[in-house]
Amino acid sequence: MDDLIMVNEEMGAFGLEDLMKADAEVLGNGRLGLACKAVLDNGLAVVVKRMKEMNKFGKDQFQVEIKRFKEFKYPNVLTPLAFHFKKEEKLIISRHMPCGSLSYALHGTFIFIFA
Repeated sequence: MDDLIMVNEEMGAFGLEDLMKADAEVLGNGRLGLACKAVLDNGLAVVVKRMKEMNKFGKDQFQVEIKRFKEFKYPNVLTPLAFHFKKEEKLIISRHMPCGSLSYALHGTFIFIFA
């Protein structure tokens, strides 16, 4: 059973198993959690964010937050492609943007925050 829930299939559909066997690179570890870049077998590069601040959320509340986040329509904000929900692990998957983070686009500096 695949526990990855697709919310946007514009880049194609993939499963949790595809993420688990993908080559991964740690991008950063901040206050909200760990971010890794994963390149799937089909060449799609995604960012997997493992959220630690959202562990207090129940599944229904987490889904509401993802759906609300999906509605953002700003050029520098990526909407999620998929998410994974377990009691102690919440993943948000979005497209990887090779030009850096929103923080870099706004401030022009690379900010790396250790939690």
